[in-house]
Amino acid sequence: MLCLAVFALGLATPAVAADWVQVGIDSDNNTTFGDADSRTDDRAWFEIRYAKPEKIGDGKFYNKIKKLEEMDCSGKRSRTLTATGYFESGNSRACP
Repeated sequence: MLCLAVFALGLATPAVAADWVQVGIDSDNNTTFGDADSRTDDRAWFEIRYAKPEKIGDGKFYNKIKKLEEMDCSGKRSRTLTATGYFESGNSRACP
């Protein structure tokens, strides 16, 4: 699924600023976007916008998360290189 999302980002038209393209909605209505401008062969930035605040590993509730993912499509795996959570106020903090 993630590799498909990265491929879809490659089809998007480049822009000067971040170009967020919707790549999916999960069963909880959380929407995932990918930044077409940041996409490389194996990395891309993703933003997950939660339908309602989501409790992440550090026990905090976030409205959205932006994360840099590295994908190994042939191995069907990915890993998060860095992630930042955003609160309703707009403030952010690094996610564990």
